[in-house]
Amino acid sequence: MPVFTRRPALSRTVFITRNTKSTRNFSCAGPRRNYNPFTVQAQTEAEIHDEARRLLRALLREASYLPDSRARAWVKQQIVSRFERRKKNNKKKVFNKGEGSPVVRAIIVNGFKNAYKALRQLQAANNAELRQLDKVLRLTYGRTGPYRRELMRPLLTADPLSDSDAVAEQLLKGQYPKPSEWTIDNVPVDKVFQQPPLLEDDKVLYVLSPQYSKFKAVIESQVQEQPPAMRGVALKRADFKMPQKNTWDRMMPRLRVKKMVHAAYAKLLDKVQPPLKHEDWDRLHGLVHGTITGEGYVPRRKRIAGKPGTLTSYDLQKLAQLDSIALSSDGRQEDDWLNNQDAVEDAKEDLLRDELSIGRRLDKSVKGARAGHQITPRLMQRMWLRIFEACPKLEWNEERNVWNVIWGSGPVSLNKQDPNDDLAPLFAAVDEKIEADNNLRKYNVQKLLKRDMKKKPIPKPSAKAKAKAKAQ
Repeated sequence: MPVFTRRPALSRTVFITRNTKSTRNFSCAGPRRNYNPFTVQAQTEAEIHDEARRLLRALLREASYLPDSRARAWVKQQIVSRFERRKKNNKKKVFNKGEGSPVVRAIIVNGFKNAYKALRQLQAANNAELRQLDKVLRLTYGRTGPYRRELMRPLLTADPLSDSDAVAEQLLKGQYPKPSEWTIDNVPVDKVFQQPPLLEDDKVLYVLSPQYSKFKAVIESQVQEQPPAMRGVALKRADFKMPQKNTWDRMMPRLRVKKMVHAAYAKLLDKVQPPLKHEDWDRLHGLVHGTITGEGYVPRRKRIAGKPGTLTSYDLQKLAQLDSIALSSDGRQEDDWLNNQDAVEDAKEDLLRDELSIGRRLDKSVKGARAGHQITPRLMQRMWLRIFEACPKLEWNEERNVWNVIWGSGPVSLNKQDPNDDLAPLFAAVDEKIEADNNLRKYNVQKLLKRDMKKKPIPKPSAKAKAKAKAQ
């Protein structure tokens, strides 16, 4: 009788990805924390400073070519502030951990990785890749990122209360029940929701508090207008509704009520579009409607004495005669690169590689540069319009004592204009003819049913028909 022994357990657990078609094994010895596809070539502190300086200049150079002056200023300010903050943090880490610490090295590598990623995104935006250009504009006008959080602060500030209301609120705070005495209608939740909630049948309804009038006005207007969604799914409701009882037909646990309302509040904050400042909103309005001009494509400055990207036959002829014949002073402006010894050696090296077919050097061009569009006034107007439609503006209505929310909109195109009634009699006969043809087509074309589409069985001939056929 064979003896079955238990297979020894593996020393490391194996995880399998959800995609069963491409199954991979990952050991549980710990995540690859030291793995990083980007490696810093600089080793000493002086080399790191030089590489950071070159990277800062490259970022500022790309930021100066953005097709929006507001974006150029905002991105430049962000780049400089991030580098200054990183420099201070690195000094603190070096002082605490030591200069050669692996922690400091990992922080430096991560900082360079993020900076190079930002550089590639700016290059793609300047090459009119719509996704990256839209991201830069959304960051600039507060539809996402740090500027959006700055615009959210006025919305989350409660309106000032009168003296009597302030005293009543202080008394109410002192009378809050203890956690053991909580019920479903007095669980403390975020202040933007009105307390106590409304009880409707078996539902609990949390509505926005009128004390946060700006926040409430923007949320209700966004639900009604449905502007383009900049952060995931569009906002559908201005309130939060939850059941009073759970699946076991018991009252909802108080701690769960608090967590559910807080999650709904966080989701609400993530989807709201904060109003722009009046000067920024008016500027976007002018760019979209064409009253503000001068924005758009910024031509790149030419590099001095730089090797051309593609060597023509004229360049090869000049390069071959460079050693024997000096470059004339009245030569073309495109020949200035021949005075640069480094550019000449670089061109010769490229020619040698082509002749020996030993492979090309690393392509230094921007990845996806040919996939971009051409930055034109029409393209930028469409990009600004998409941002402008998601930007509201708040104005106080003194007659009704409410906040009016004004959303951005584009100019009325020709195909959306109202029809001219003066020209209607000229086309009356044509309209009647078209309507008559449509009615005739409606009666002639019948919809096929499933029973009509089935093949009808061929009837079998009767005995009388067979006899008649034989007689003939």
